[in-house]
Parts: sequence; structure tokens; C-alpha cells
Amino acid sequence: MIKKTILLTGMLFVLLSCSSDNVEKKAAAVNKLDELSMRVLEELFMDDLKGALRGIKSAVSKESAQKIFAILGNIPSRQLAKEYDANEVAADELYKNKTFIIDGKIQSIEKDFTGTPVIRLNGSNMFQYVHAHFGKESIGELSKFKKGQNCHFICDVRSYIMGNVTLDNCKSIDSYVNDKKGYIKSAIVSILRGGKSADENFDMAVRVFYRITKHIPENSSCKTQLSLSDCEDELDKLPKDMIAKIVADEKAAFGINE
Repeated sequence: MIKKTILLTGMLFVLLSCSSDNVEKKAAAVNKLDELSMRVLEELFMDDLKGALRGIKSAVSKESAQKIFAILGNIPSRQLAKEYDANEVAADELYKNKTFIIDGKIQSIEKDFTGTPVIRLNGSNMFQYVHAHFGKESIGELSKFKKGQNCHFICDVRSYIMGNVTLDNCKSIDSYVNDKKGYIKSAIVSILRGGKSADENFDMAVRVFYRITKHIPENSSCKTQLSLSDCEDELDKLPKDMIAKIVADEKAAFGINE
């Protein structure tokens, strides 16, 4: 992922830094999509969105990734607990029944009386916790986590009971993005056919990457086996002047002036 991230981030830096809230999208619809390029594009974006949500430098920014998934922000478990302890009413207005990335340190990994997994994250003091509730389908994945580990989960903030914040529908970032694969595919197809997502930077990135991946040989293991490491190598071989032209073309299509 490191090579891909550096390469793709460099390719898009000029494009994305020139975007504006008032840009009118004028890109023409794509009538017939290249199936192999689409498969590569989906895998690249799945991988990139996971990195972006973790805060790793990616072609798609963390803010763009959060918009795509309607995630309202990122908050440490310690801060969330502190805000609820200070004013439950105000904290509910900000967080209750909304989806956030929660960062924290694992204090314990348990099961509740129904057998579903619960991870206790650090709160604002040694007697306060943030309880992250997961579905039973997460048991296998959570068995690999350890007490004391720093982690990122995507959860709905649910309630504040007896000094402890309760989170529901929690998933690891990998599981969350994997579960959204169908949604990501539909969004990519829609964008390439002239539609819009929740974030225009994502829209531009999709169009640029699609045109670039079409230049990867069809018999490469990148396209035949969806090997991301091989895709990174293939992307690295592509002529930089060709990539620059693609970026310039898409900027013009979106009405972005130099």
C-alpha cells in the first residue's frame, strides 16, 4: 500500500488542491465501462479508503472518506467520555445516534449476557469506560485483539449509563469498508456515468484512476488476480506525462482552471 499511496497521492495532488465548492461538473458520461479496469479500481479504492479512515496519507483524504460513508468525525474515547461526564445533554446533541470513528486503548475484551462481544475502551479516568458493542459476526476478528492495544472502531454512539458511554454497531475499519463494497462499487459506476457522490474530490479521483487503470495490461496479474502489489508495480511503470495529461483532461472536464 505504501508505494501505491505515494504514487497516487502525487498524481492527484494538483488536481485535488484546485477543487472548489462551486465547481460545475461537466464530465461526459461513460457508456461502456471496462470490466477489468473496474475490478482493479474497486480494489484500489477499498484499500485506499481503509488507509484514509485510519489517518494514513492516501489518495483520498480522511475527510473525503468520512463524507463518502456519512461518518461525522473522529473522536478519542477519552474525549468522548470526558464530554459526557461534563454535560450529558450537550454531548447527546453532538453524538447520540450518530456514527463516528472512535480511537482508544483496549481495557478489556468481554462478552455480555447474550454472548455478543464488548470491548471496553479507556474513558476520562480509571473508573470510567467506553463500552463498544459488536455483532457476533465480529467474534473471530476480535479474538486477534489484545488488552492495551490502541485501536480504531467505527461505531454509533448510543447512550450514557452510570458514567459509561455505550457504543453500538461497532466494526473495525477493515470490516466496515468490506461491508460497504457493494455501495462503493455502485458509487464508482454512478460517478463514471456522470453522477455525483457526497464528495467532489472523490468523484475526480475515481475518474482519474479509472482512466489510468485502463492502461494497465489486461494479462497482468494486477487484472487477472487482483494482486494489489502487482497493481502498484504496474502503476509505477506508467508514463508520468500520460498521467499528467489525464489529470489535465479531467481538470478541464470539471471546469477547473490552472
